[in-house]
Amino acid sequence: MQQSSKAHPCPACQRTHDGDCRFTADLILCHIGTDLRPGDTIHIADQPWALIRHDGGFDGAAAVFRPHREDFNPTRNRIADGDRHAKRTVAAYSIRHFLDHFQQAWDLPDFHNLSPDALQNAFALIEATEAEGIALKRSLVSVWRECTDLADLYRWRIDSCVKSIKAQAQDAHHFRRHYLGEAL
Repeated sequence: MQQSSKAHPCPACQRTHDGDCRFTADLILCHIGTDLRPGDTIHIADQPWALIRHDGGFDGAAAVFRPHREDFNPTRNRIADGDRHAKRTVAAYSIRHFLDHFQQAWDLPDFHNLSPDALQNAFALIEATEAEGIALKRSLVSVWRECTDLADLYRWRIDSCVKSIKAQAQDAHHFRRHYLGEAL
């Protein structure tokens, strides 16, 4: 790969003062950045080049350009945007649903004060919420990467709630073994 230099400026940004940008005949890794969205094109030497993504290069900070293909289908980008939006919507709903269940479990009264039927319902709620939290945490790994705003808002809270519900489930198991004499 050719590095940007005074003799060979970056084709995308014309950078000449260092070798941060790299390029070949069919790839440009430009470190200046751009306000383009993936799929948008620019003209370089009278040829259209498409921005592929913003996280290219070994450090993940380069805008990646490739020669524009005429068979490019902008509908495919809209479908991908729709898929991302749907994934975000489902994740936001799942997060709210889990947090509501967590709050119900967290607000349960002391086990000693509950009737036998209420105890069974409380244990079922705690176990279901714990399982829901563990499954949610696993499913959100890819969502955090794509929806950083959701990660900023909820990642710490989800981690904290999953940890807390696990502790509450351990307390419930202890109560059932030691106070109710159940063999678990």
